[in-house]
Amino acid sequence: MRRRDPSRQEVRETLRQAEKLVKDSLETAKTDSLSEAIRQLYQVFPKEQWLERAVTRYLLATVEEQSRHTWLVKGVPELGDKKAYYLVTQVGDKYECSCYNAPFGWTRRKNICTHIAAVMLYKRRRYIDEYISDENNDY
Repeated sequence: MRRRDPSRQEVRETLRQAEKLVKDSLETAKTDSLSEAIRQLYQVFPKEQWLERAVTRYLLATVEEQSRHTWLVKGVPELGDKKAYYLVTQVGDKYECSCYNAPFGWTRRKNICTHIAAVMLYKRRRYIDEYISDENNDY
């Protein structure tokens, strides 16, 4: 089933929610899997605004896993996206995004785009949830 595109107001509200979630995750000892995934990603990439945009994409459910190493990330015009979807692939520990082929793609590649960041957040949270589920099943 295809999800409808979020309105501009929904994107703005989600961005505010993401800003608060990132701040709370970094400043408090919240123990939910999303907060833990945010902290882990921040340890590797300590850029709050970048992380807030990635969390916004995640909360808007823009990441669709296609296969083990391929994801489609739905474009969000309010976040500057020009295309409907971006293809993110992983080969080894390297990620590539189709936005790298667009004008100014070299900047996105150098700083790692938020399409890839949303995928990394998606993967980390899923891994944490699976780990917690396995831990709970061991008892």
